[in-house]
Amino acid sequence: MIMRCGRTAVKHHIGNATQCCYSSGMRAPASSAKSSRPDPDGGADVGPLGQTFAREVRRLRELRGLSQTDLAAQLRDRYGLKFHQATIDRLEKGSRPCRLDEVYALAEVLGSTVDDMLADWSSADTAFRELTSIARRAGETEYRIAMGLQQELAAIDGDRERVVAGLARSRDSADSDQVQAWAEEVLELLNALSAGAQRILEGITAHVPLRPGGVMEEVNRQYFGGILAAHEAAVAARRAQAEAADPQARTDAEPG
Repeated sequence: MIMRCGRTAVKHHIGNATQCCYSSGMRAPASSAKSSRPDPDGGADVGPLGQTFAREVRRLRELRGLSQTDLAAQLRDRYGLKFHQATIDRLEKGSRPCRLDEVYALAEVLGSTVDDMLADWSSADTAFRELTSIARRAGETEYRIAMGLQQELAAIDGDRERVVAGLARSRDSADSDQVQAWAEEVLELLNALSAGAQRILEGITAHVPLRPGGVMEEVNRQYFGGILAAHEAAVAARRAQAEAADPQARTDAEPG
């Protein structure tokens, strides 16, 4: 990504601790004319985050059965990036930083996201944080599925009641036998849907046993810790409001 401001162009690299700044007004150093030429790769120091990204590019490329030449061709065709096999090779070795547009293009072509590709699983601590985050999202998904199923079960119950009421109203009609046969067919369908939804609901709400020091224990700790913190904040806010409304109560509450 290149940003221009006046006569200066600043080129930002992802995975590089430095920013390569090229100014048209700068003079070449006296030591060598070649040294004033900007390094097209922005230097080889991509840092820990860049190394994580480089490993993930190679892993996903191989997982999808792409050669370095194939990946470079897709980046050229879909995003107009000037990538070649040698570019991908340097990138995967961690010797070439990536610009922002290249990072997003690589994530798209490899069927991933930038967040997932930059996630660090190289140590127990970072892997545990990633797993905790995933487990927390899974819990939120479970809640949404359960709420959706409960709403659908309520709708099925309502339809069942309407069928039964309709049967009662059609009992004295000349076509009551035909109506009853149709109604029984629909009731059979509704009962099957209700039973299936109940089984799914029971399955997803069956909690995994907590393991000491495990991921789910940490998720629960964070969840209940958040509830406790919110409760304590609400109590403190109510106490402050009460004291503001009744200064005498605050005086009486103070010791000695």
